[in-house]
Amino acid sequence: MLLFADVRDVERWLGADAPDGVERLLRLASMKVGYAVRRAIFDVTPAGLPADPDVAEALRDATCAQVEAWHLGEVEAGVVDTEARVSKSSIEGASVEYDTAGADAKATLLREQLCTEAWEILALAGLTGGMPWVK
Repeated sequence: MLLFADVRDVERWLGADAPDGVERLLRLASMKVGYAVRRAIFDVTPAGLPADPDVAEALRDATCAQVEAWHLGEVEAGVVDTEARVSKSSIEGASVEYDTAGADAKATLLREQLCTEAWEILALAGLTGGMPWVK
């Protein structure tokens, strides 16, 4: 599995010690970042990591931003929660509406999606194809 950041990166990003379980958060965040850039085209090293330092920096920063969002939001990443449910969807309009009546709906969305800051870091680096699918 490719990891785009390490514990020291998270500590620099946070300006504090890494949260408990940071290794797990880094794995999960790296998967989300990797998924978000799955269609981006960039050169990689034999290890599969970006060859361009600017791309590597964007992936690192997006990963750290996601870890920070989970940490500050006190969200248990990777835990399946059924609070927010899809209440309406359409194919041609490509829209999805969630039932957010549950008290933990924001945390549920954060568990399932890349946070806004991470998405914006990737978008500004030209590594995404558009806007996040859910706001």
